[in-house]
Amino acid sequence: MRVTRFKVLGWKLTLVLQMLCVLSASPLVAASFEGQKMPPLELNGDEGERTDGSPWSSSEISGKTFMLLYVDPDEQQLNDEMANAVKAQNFPRDKFQSVVVINMAATWKPNAIIGSILKKRQEEFPQTTYVKDFKKVLVDKWKFKDDSYDVAVFDPAGTVLFYRSGKMSPEEIQQMIGIIANQIKLAQSPVAAPPAAAPEPAAATEAAPAASQRTKHRGKTNKPAQKSKKEQSK
Repeated sequence: MRVTRFKVLGWKLTLVLQMLCVLSASPLVAASFEGQKMPPLELNGDEGERTDGSPWSSSEISGKTFMLLYVDPDEQQLNDEMANAVKAQNFPRDKFQSVVVINMAATWKPNAIIGSILKKRQEEFPQTTYVKDFKKVLVDKWKFKDDSYDVAVFDPAGTVLFYRSGKMSPEEIQQMIGIIANQIKLAQSPVAAPPAAAPEPAAATEAAPAASQRTKHRGKTNKPAQKSKKEQSK
């Protein structure tokens, strides 16, 4: 009897652990950043830099729709399908921009080799900003997943609209592309013209005396001049 109870308890414990593993990898947990603004951060000096050695700040994620990729160099081909799908959309560069942040501390590959590759890519794709994160700053401050491939989409105000970590499914790719396209459509919509200003009261006041004079002038009639009594007696 005791053996049976231990087997049941062991089975239940295994089931709970399996459920926790599923939940930890579910899109709902991965999408916890959506609708939020990430705390500001800067990659400068020992923490990180652009390919030319200048600093990069998250404050640059504003004014247009941004897609940020946080990539472990060992996982760089994990979401090639997503990258090709976004590239095929040919989104306007004045409304959409991408930033690729490389998690340099997540690989055994030498920084010099990775830096050389990134520099060539920056020259080949100048519309994309390539950044090196030496200290896993985005993992510590933004809680992005380490040793993975994170994808985040920001609106022009810097709010996260979409976030996934790991390999994206075809459905998630289409969902993300739809979000980007919708943001670009909103940015391209014409701004409503402001209503015409009402005439100033002063203009109406100045016009009133002239109208009054015209009214008085219209009210006068040309009466024949009356003859004097002397002229009438003649």
